[in-house]
Amino acid sequence: MKTQHKPLDIAVDLKKGEVRFKWQDGRATTCSLEFLRANCPCAMCNEAREKAASEPLYVLPPELSNPDGSLEKDRPVEIVGQYGLQFFWADGHRAGIYTYDYLHNLQAKK
Repeated sequence: MKTQHKPLDIAVDLKKGEVRFKWQDGRATTCSLEFLRANCPCAMCNEAREKAASEPLYVLPPELSNPDGSLEKDRPVEIVGQYGLQFFWADGHRAGIYTYDYLHNLQAKK
C-alpha cells in the first residue's frame, strides 16, 4: 500500500488521551482518542455513520453510540506495516486500521 503521508514521530499520550503526530510535510497534528474512536475507519463504523447521517431515526448500535476513546492498557496501539496504526479500544473494538493518509487528512474534518 502506497502511503503519501508518513509521520516522522508518533506520541500516544494515555494520560492526556491524545495522539500527536509530526509529519514529513512539516505539519504537527493532535487527535484526541475520543475523536479517533468516533471516526473509526472500519466498514462497520463507516456504515453506521452513513446510516445515521441519512436516516434521522436510525439508532446507533450500543458499541458505537458512546465511544469514549479508552484504550486497552496492556496493548493500546500497534504500527501496521509501513502505512498505519491499529488501536485496541477498551470497548473491544479493533477492526479499524487508521492509515497514515487517513490520519493526516482527518485533521481537516475537525
